[in-house]
Amino acid sequence: GSDQSGQQSSSNATKPYIPDYKLAFEHFCVHAASKTVLDELQRNLELSDENLEASRMTLHRFGNTSSSSIWYELAYLEAKEKVRSGDRIWQLAFGSGFKCNSAVWKS
Repeated sequence: GSDQSGQQSSSNATKPYIPDYKLAFEHFCVHAASKTVLDELQRNLELSDENLEASRMTLHRFGNTSSSSIWYELAYLEAKEKVRSGDRIWQLAFGSGFKCNSAVWKS
């Protein structure tokens, strides 16, 4: 239904399509900006705790190192021997405003 302003109420709003990125990638290196950012990305992209382990550990150990955090995360995954031959890795970094970049690697 609509409210008094003619706006659609959230109960009838169409939920945006969000792909299941877990079908495309085995590993995620998400810029470790803050716990809140990681929590929201995990919730919205429906990622598991394991998917964000490298990001959370990087944030815990080094803090917000800006977009370079994705390289600490990749090193974490490699040190834990989680990356196997043929695995796909998505590195996702973002900044203020609308800046967002990503890289995809195949091991």
